[in-house]
Amino acid sequence: MYIVCFSFEKITCLKSVANVAYFSIQKAADFFLFFDGNRATFPALFSAKNHAAFFTIFAAFSKPMEKLRLFLNQVFSVQFIRFVLVAMLNTAVGWGVFALLRFLFGMVPGIDPLFFANLFGTVFSVLFNFKTYGTLVFRNKSKRLIFKFILSYTVTFFINYFSIRMFKDYLDINNYIAAAVVAIPVGLLNYLLNKFFVFSKITKRLFWALMYLVLTVELVAFIVLKVCG
Repeated sequence: MYIVCFSFEKITCLKSVANVAYFSIQKAADFFLFFDGNRATFPALFSAKNHAAFFTIFAAFSKPMEKLRLFLNQVFSVQFIRFVLVAMLNTAVGWGVFALLRFLFGMVPGIDPLFFANLFGTVFSVLFNFKTYGTLVFRNKSKRLIFKFILSYTVTFFINYFSIRMFKDYLDINNYIAAAVVAIPVGLLNYLLNKFFVFSKITKRLFWALMYLVLTVELVAFIVLKVCG
């Protein structure tokens, strides 16, 4: 919970920095225009070269900062706070189910306990999370969105699986701790996919194509990993 809150504070800080930077640029422009109206008093500051250079720099920074500010305000809204609270519940339930399945499948010889724990844990999470996110976060109870939700979760399932494997293989961190750590960035990715893909009123074809492309790459990587060990 501490890690989730710490991550949320960092995101809130990023949003605040973007707002401050944007309004600082605006204030700088206002300040410049004030002096610009008093060129006789401050002639050295307002040569044609300095005048053009300032507004070139202002235009270069103002537009991207405005876009960043609007994007962060759109993404990290009250809806995001609801998502964080529901995600904490879903993460606790999902991790508990994963840990239980990982322990049970670990007693079965000849199988990959991590894969099957992730597989059945994800099936449970898909049904549970689809209900909680749709009802409590995005205010959308349509059951027709389940296919998009499953596609989204399939993509994040493999990201989760590969991430835990990397923690185990390269950092020698056990699956239980790795699953808890990975849950944070994967949870944020889930939010973005749910907001802009699953529960979005308009889903562009490019987004569908990108999702299928990512899933195809993940499947190929998984098969190669299994075949080559």
